[in-house]
Formats: sequence, structure tokens, C-alpha cells
Amino acid sequence: MILTRQLFTQIPTNCFSWRFKVVSLDRLRKIALFNCRVNINAVSLRKLRSAKLKVWQYFSELFQCSELSVQNSAALKETALGLIYRIERFRNMVGIVTEELSEKIKSVQMVLIFLIVYLHGYHLMPYKTDSVNIFVQNLVSQEIARIAVPLFFMISGYLFFIGNHQGWQTYPEKWRRRCKTLLVPYILWSAIGLLVYWLLQKIPFAGPYFSHKLIKDYSFQELLLTLLWQPVPYQLWFIRDLMFYTLLTPLIHALSVRSSAIAVLFIVFLWIFGPDAPGMELHFLAFYWTGCFFAIHHINISDTRHRQFSRGLAILWGILVCMNACAQAAQITLPGLIHRVTILTGISAFWYNFDFMENIFRKKSISRFIPFSFFIFVFHEPMLTALKKPALALAGSPENFAITRYLACPLMTFLVSIWTGMMLRRFFRPVYDILTGGR
Repeated sequence: MILTRQLFTQIPTNCFSWRFKVVSLDRLRKIALFNCRVNINAVSLRKLRSAKLKVWQYFSELFQCSELSVQNSAALKETALGLIYRIERFRNMVGIVTEELSEKIKSVQMVLIFLIVYLHGYHLMPYKTDSVNIFVQNLVSQEIARIAVPLFFMISGYLFFIGNHQGWQTYPEKWRRRCKTLLVPYILWSAIGLLVYWLLQKIPFAGPYFSHKLIKDYSFQELLLTLLWQPVPYQLWFIRDLMFYTLLTPLIHALSVRSSAIAVLFIVFLWIFGPDAPGMELHFLAFYWTGCFFAIHHINISDTRHRQFSRGLAILWGILVCMNACAQAAQITLPGLIHRVTILTGISAFWYNFDFMENIFRKKSISRFIPFSFFIFVFHEPMLTALKKPALALAGSPENFAITRYLACPLMTFLVSIWTGMMLRRFFRPVYDILTGGR
């Protein structure tokens, strides 16, 4: 919504300077809209960063003018909100990750890491335990936590193309940065995981729990394959596939720019049919491509105008995950399409309703843990396995204390991972920076 000429004529004369400031701000927005695909100069970006605060300041000054009627005040307030929304939308269009969006992404990643730890904490033996245990583990690990990996890929794709993308000349620099943030941590943590398993197999009381195949019996080819392609910390497959998807970004960009319809068809095909390469899960490329598509076409992912719709999605997601978990507890097999719809609904519901949780993550007692999300991801395995197997042995039977073990082991792993990351960053900061890719 824009300021109309009639509304301008009703603004008191002592506010003429304010009037021209708003016009110049709106003019800046219109001019920049025609140049959103080229290099926006730094002056324009700096102006846009402070534009929202200026709008509130201008309107606050205007509201103090006693000559304004109640009707005009209401109209101006609506205009202010509309102008602020357009500024935020434009900042997203020219590739600016706003401070609010950056903080939201970091908080979202921390919650997703927590879900991934519980996803890997799943240790249900099919139908050999009570239905309550089956329901709880399937509800958390197989339903709610299933949104974590797709949403991580979407965020990664979005962040790759957000910003001032200038074509082929930007790819080498972006790939170089990802060698530091992805490739180096991948190789180091794969080697650490291999070393930890070798040490555990050498310990007499721990060896029997990690005796699937002895590391000492590996050939050189098997060691190289394990180190580079099939790491012992199995969560590293995400980084491996992410690096491969990053190499496909020129193709993704070309298809997304030249034909949006073809790009959408590719995304739907990858998600529905999910052809996989040896050792890779290519159906997750659909989510990475979706994130790239949003950034390339400047789709505003921070739009919070449709809150009622997002709340409806949250209710629908809750119904779907409970229905799926109940079906699994009752040994009923539902069509795969329902599971896919549940994931898509969950991603949308989680992202657009996360704003209601942001105040929690702004508290200092919680926000100081957010920077450790990547360390928790790479560190939690094989530690989680090292906790689950002895806990199962102590229980004596898979049915004994099943829910307690399921809830306690991932939570302990999560907390110990945070503490380890904090100690490592505090006393061995250079080592921590290398292991986390400088995060």
C-alpha cells in the first residue's frame, strides 16, 4: 500500500520535510526494483538496512501532529506497516539476509540438530515391545524429526544463491569457501570417527559392542572408501551429498532461470521418484533445489502475513504425524504419499510457525548454545551409539526401560556435545575452528 495524493494533501504543512523523506525512500525502492538483477551499490544497501527504523521514526513524528484526524492516523499506520513490509521484501529480493532472518535460521538449525540426534536415537525393534514405546519413538523420530534433513538442504540451497550472484565468476569463490566449511571438516571428522571405533574395538569391555567389522582388518582400499565416501560417523553423509549438490549449482541456476516450469518438474520428479546414485540419496536434491529456486527467484521466505494459514498447517501436521505414528503402532502400512505429504506440511508449518518460539532463543541462557549446532551435528556420533549399546546391555532386554533409554541417551548426547564444544572452543580455539570450518 502506498501513500495516495489525497493523503499527502491532508498532512500538515509542518510535516513537509517528512513527506519528501518518505517519497525519496519509496523512490529508492522503485529504482532499485529495476536493478535487482545487477550489482546494487553499497550506498543503496546501507540505506535499506536502516530504512525500517527511519520509517517508524518518520511516522512517529507525524503521529504527534495534533491536526491529524483519527481516520488519517489509521490510514498512515496502515501505510507504515505496508511500506515496512515492502522494504523487508525488497531487502530479500536484492539478496540481503536480514538480521532477523539470519537469527531465525541459526535458531532453526539448532532445533533441527536436536531433532536429528533423536532421529539417530531410534532403536525400536519392530513389534517386539509395547505399543506405547512404538508410538513414542515413531512419533518423534520417524515423523516429527523427519523434517530436519529436508529443511537443512533447503536452507543450504537458499544460502548458496542468496546475495549478489554474478554468474560464473562467483562459483569459484563460493566453492573455495565450502572447501573450508564442508570438505575439511568432513575428512577430519571421518578420520576421527574411524580412530574412535578402532580404539573402542581395542578396549576389552567395549570391543564386543563394536565388533561388526574390525578396523584392523580393513584393506587400504576399504580404509580409503570409509574415509572419503562411507564414513563411520554416518551423519556425515549429509555433508558428502551437500558437497555434490554444490557442484550442480551451475546447472540448477541455468534451469531455474531459463525455465521455471522445467525446474519445478525436475524438483517434483526427484521428490516423487527419488532415483538414487550408489551411496547417495538424490531425492534430497529436490529440497536443495527448492532452496536455490527460492533464492534465484527472490521468493520472500520471511513473509509472516498469513499467520492464520500457518497455524492451520501446524494443526494439519499434528494430525498427520499422530495418525502415522498410530498406524505404525497398530502395524498398519499407510501409502508412501501420505508420508511425503506429512513431510512437506511439516516443513512449511515448522518454518512459518517458528516465529512464535523466537523469544525463547533470544534468552541469553539459550542463545549462547546456538553457535555449537554444527559441532553437535558432527560430534554426536559415534558417541550416541557408544551410549545406546551399553544402556541396552544394562537393561538386559530391549523391552526393559525402552522409552527411558530412548529419551535419555539422545538428550545426554546433546548436552555432552554442547559442553565438549564449549570446552574445546574455550581452551583450543584454533583446533575448534578447523574442526568446524571456521564457524
